[in-house]
Parts: sequence; C-alpha cells; structure tokens
Amino acid sequence: MPNMIAKKLASFGGALFVSESYAHFSELPTTPEQLGPHILISNQPYAKQTVWHFTKEGDRYQHAFDTSYACNEIDVIAQWVYEGIGIGWLPDISSRSGLVLDQLIPVLPDWQLLRPKTLWLAYHERRSENPLIGKFIDFFSVSFSGVDPAR
Repeated sequence: MPNMIAKKLASFGGALFVSESYAHFSELPTTPEQLGPHILISNQPYAKQTVWHFTKEGDRYQHAFDTSYACNEIDVIAQWVYEGIGIGWLPDISSRSGLVLDQLIPVLPDWQLLRPKTLWLAYHERRSENPLIGKFIDFFSVSFSGVDPAR
C-alpha cells in the first residue's frame, strides 16, 4: 500500500507448553515423535493440518497433525493450555502480555520449535507527523524490545 511505513517491533520464538493437570493425567513426550497421541493446539485456525518443525543438535524432525483445536489468539491458546485441553505453542513474548508462563510446564525443552515470528507495526506516513502516533510507536517499541527509545 503506498505511503505506508512498516516498523519491525520484535522477532520472537516460542515453545510448547501444557498445564499441570494435563501433565498429571498424560505422560509427556520426550521426543517430537511421541506427540502423536496428544491433543495439539494450533495457532493456524484455518489450516486443516499444522506442521511443526523441530531441531536439536543438528537433528531435524517434522510433525504434521490434523487441526482439531486452533485459534490465532495467543490468549485463547494460553487459556486452553492452562485448562488442560492439550499441548500448545506459545510465543516467548507471552509473559509480556500478561500470561503467566511459569504456571505451565514446557514440553520438549531440549528441542527447538522452529516457528520464528516477527511483529510489525504499519502506519500511514502522514500519521507519523502526529505526536500521539510517535508516542504509540515508542510505547510498542519499548514493550517488545525492552529498549527505551529515549536512550
């Protein structure tokens, strides 16, 4: 779109999590190959199938699963995980948005789930002349990077 400015706010990864109640009633996988019998929550709500790509010390594994629980709202996925519905991917910025990741149990902590995401802020170039828009941009830059733009 012409006359638009896009500012990269953050790049982030994430991990798989479950609740204590889920872990109490189900043996957690120790390898991605063991994900098969588990309920997996996708953040791709319109996909019939989701594929998660894992890596560990040069080893790669791809796990495809039919999407039965899916939502593109991280807060909803976190709630489902917290309620014990299944295993879900949550971004590592979740704790900054009020989610309490320390109440959840990491799944496959030795494996890296390759799902890098980038958060962008797009705005019309004329809006950048408005000081309130500048403060809004600075606020989100600080919120996601932890760096004070005034420094």
